[in-house]
Amino acid sequence: MTLALSLRNPWPTLITRAGCRVINRHWPTDHRGRIMLHVSKTPCNSKEWAEAIDIFALAHPARRSIYFPLPADMPRGGLFASALLVDCVSRPPSDAMGGRWFIGPYGFVLRDVRAIPFRRWRGDVGLFEVPDHFAA
Repeated sequence: MTLALSLRNPWPTLITRAGCRVINRHWPTDHRGRIMLHVSKTPCNSKEWAEAIDIFALAHPARRSIYFPLPADMPRGGLFASALLVDCVSRPPSDAMGGRWFIGPYGFVLRDVRAIPFRRWRGDVGLFEVPDHFAA
């Protein structure tokens, strides 16, 4: 089995289209290696959505023109990418590793993000298992 991590929109767009390489969490992990990324059925609330877009604007002021679909138009409830989880930090990593995306208290640092065709799959909390044939 392969491990997966669920995120709420708009974070999948920020990861696959805007270069976000830090996933903020309230809990740490010792896991390292390739994981699948899952988008939950429930999007961020309007306050969290605005904060995510503000973080994007601070991290990439020259790329404000990136298109973000409306929340209702974004895919939900499935796997959308894989990535290498290379570190779990409790302070911003070096800027080259995406430190501008860190808001803590823990940040899962990603590398080698690979988008995959969207595949419906039920998510779960924490790191959860999906069949190996989903691994990209």
